[in-house]
Amino acid sequence: MDKLLMVVQSVMPLVAFYPRWAQMLFLAAFTSVLGSVFVFVLLFSSASKQKADADSALQLPDQLRRQIDADLASASTAFADLGLALSNYYASAMALRLRVLDHTTAHPDVALYIDDPLTPPLREAAEDVIRTLEALHSAVSSIQRTEFAAACWRRGAASSAVTSLRRVRDRLVAFGFSEREATLDVTDIPNVAQFVAVAVARLRPLTFAPLLTAVLSTNSADIEGVGQQYDDAGLRSLVFAGNLLFGFVDRSRQDPTRQFVASFGSAMLADMAHIMPDSTTIKAELGSRNPQYVRAIDAVRISIEPANLISGDFRLAVAALQKRPGLLFLELPIN
Repeated sequence: MDKLLMVVQSVMPLVAFYPRWAQMLFLAAFTSVLGSVFVFVLLFSSASKQKADADSALQLPDQLRRQIDADLASASTAFADLGLALSNYYASAMALRLRVLDHTTAHPDVALYIDDPLTPPLREAAEDVIRTLEALHSAVSSIQRTEFAAACWRRGAASSAVTSLRRVRDRLVAFGFSEREATLDVTDIPNVAQFVAVAVARLRPLTFAPLLTAVLSTNSADIEGVGQQYDDAGLRSLVFAGNLLFGFVDRSRQDPTRQFVASFGSAMLADMAHIMPDSTTIKAELGSRNPQYVRAIDAVRISIEPANLISGDFRLAVAALQKRPGLLFLELPIN
């Protein structure tokens, strides 16, 4: 205590002229002030550190910012190409369906020419479909090669709207098919690309057979007893486009008298449309990679929006199919 008094006296010499009791009171007050200053310094230092941490969380380091900009640019290009390819394929398939309709109306006995080469008008329309399918294959393959875009594709596949392929799988399993046979996983991007490539190869001979098969599969919904008549030409064209891509007719493994049409292609097109990422999906992917900068990432402006990537006609047809999921798997009446 005496040493502390000596310190105080050295700082403020007049204290020595006060009585001992006054010196003790002054010492207590001086100690209290020192303690308050010490506590203030500690709190200020802690608050400054917290503010610095908060400011850091709101700012992206330059290198990370450049990486995010590069990822966003590559994903934007990849999904813009996918949206354009899907829209163009749908439009070309619609045009082809109408030309096939004109031809079959004028020549109703399709058995007479099912294996024949296409007529010039149909050939032109079919070649357009092949070109758009090749563009779709290129777009899907590009996403496969773009790591960030592929990650956004897989994250988008977790959306509650991506259900069409799962519906087809469940129906096939109910008809006695194994889980492996019935499953086409939309997150398996190479497999999706392969199905598109197979469709191109199937159409390339430019004969009537694949076109008429797709028409008959699509029009099976109109058969009395199926109960899935179309009320929308755009929806019919979407299912036709899906059956051109990959559709098949088979029988139940449990009861051969039960026949069905499964439109895997229509389900694939619908799920790809719903996989298109929005800003929320993209920010979630970026945040999972950089959790310490989630607040800064949330402030990043992202212009990728599904509504801007696909045509209005295609979007409306997909929305109509979502309301009519029974068209993805048609059980045909027993003869």
